[in-house]
Amino acid sequence: MIQKALLSPWIRVVGVVIIVFILYGKTLSFGYVLDDDLVFKNNQVELGISGIGDIISSGYLEGFNGQSFSYRPLTLITFAIERSLFSDSIPMSRLVHLLLYALCIIILYNLLKSWFQDFPDWIIGVIALLYLLHPIHTEVVCNLKSRDELLMCVFLLGSFQSMNIYLSSKKWGWMISSITLALLAMMSKESAVLYMAFIPTTLLTINKLSWKHSLGYSGLFLLPFAGYFLIRQMVLSGGSLPEEVFLYNNAFVGTDMLDRVANASYLFLFYIWKSFFPMLLTWDYSYSTLTLIELGSAIGIVSILSVVGIISTALFYLKREAKYFWLLIGFSLPLLTILNLFILIGANFAERFLFIPSLFAMLFLVWMIEKLPAVSGLKTKHTSYIFLGIAVLYAFQTFQRVPYWESNETLFLASLKTNPESARVQTSLGTEYRSNAEKIQPSPRQEALYKKAIFHYDKAIDILPKAFDAIYNKAIIYQATGRVDLAKTLFNQVLTLSLIHI
Repeated sequence: MIQKALLSPWIRVVGVVIIVFILYGKTLSFGYVLDDDLVFKNNQVELGISGIGDIISSGYLEGFNGQSFSYRPLTLITFAIERSLFSDSIPMSRLVHLLLYALCIIILYNLLKSWFQDFPDWIIGVIALLYLLHPIHTEVVCNLKSRDELLMCVFLLGSFQSMNIYLSSKKWGWMISSITLALLAMMSKESAVLYMAFIPTTLLTINKLSWKHSLGYSGLFLLPFAGYFLIRQMVLSGGSLPEEVFLYNNAFVGTDMLDRVANASYLFLFYIWKSFFPMLLTWDYSYSTLTLIELGSAIGIVSILSVVGIISTALFYLKREAKYFWLLIGFSLPLLTILNLFILIGANFAERFLFIPSLFAMLFLVWMIEKLPAVSGLKTKHTSYIFLGIAVLYAFQTFQRVPYWESNETLFLASLKTNPESARVQTSLGTEYRSNAEKIQPSPRQEALYKKAIFHYDKAIDILPKAFDAIYNKAIIYQATGRVDLAKTLFNQVLTLSLIHI
């Protein structure tokens, strides 16, 4: 019965949409949360369709704060179009978001079918289902600012699927489609560029092409690659992402390259762990949730040896089981720039970075479980129970986590329960209370909100004495409540911290 259902494209499409709305339908009533302001308070987006020209000719944050370190015009264009069509309708933007997520799963199923034609339909369905249900995706699906991740995923999967169709049909229209979709993925988010290096590996190991044909077809993707960087260079005038200098945002500030190797190895293993065991999820992993891991420490040495072991094992089995090397490349590529190895970014760790890598984790998980009957004597029907158990656990955790994204307050409170040792979470919750206090007239309620805010700012300062955001916002409260001398002292402290770049 299930296999017959999987054979019907319409049943698959409807089924995916229904599951997405069961899990995430609540978000349609949610407001803006976290960093949604980056796109919705962007003055170019606010112009609607008439702002598209400015979006194309400027950096991602140009319309928000004047910064031009990244170039993601397609993401902003989708929001600008929505603004013209639906005014300032948050539910419509969220509806588009959910439909994009459903589209990801639908394209993924078809891509897996064409990649692994010898796999039973139910195995393909299990992989797609576990990816759909995965709790690690809640940040991307619930946070509208993460539209860039969704669009990148849709276009990348579509690009690989178009290539597969070309390889079977030899119709160049499909290759042109693949190249175009690759460019659109890059225009949605820069990290899609890294997957250009994944194309030859896929053609060799999954499509079983020769080296000559793999490199030849891969060379065609130098066109969108060069085109994107040419446009980016002209628009941003050579602007690049600055390295993070504040310990408040990144626990690894001040480390040398050797220590960064230990940090990056640990973070890589942490990403693997969260891919398979998405427990204790939180919006924030900043100081001191994650702290410096020194090269000579036990955990640093074990982390490096573990990563070396993973890479060595994949290379050892390359000839016999090339797909495991392919999985490792697919999982690792998008993480290369966010492991705080080559450049320190504004985050220690983020769950949204696993949106695409988690696909390769699910492929590995399903392949390993599917092999159990052959290596352990386990009956085949028992593997179905294992898959069902994992699916239920993932679905339950996703369903439980989605309400946390209803507002900043609910998100920060949930994060506080998971990571009370995070200076940023404490500061963010304090700022939420301060902001709410400023919206009402002086009253006992306002005073209570200010006290809550100061309580959390003090917690942040206890965790990190140089938590400049907490000190600054605490000064704002003192100034608003007439304690000018205290405010002046704290403002001076913030200026000092800004000068020395903690």
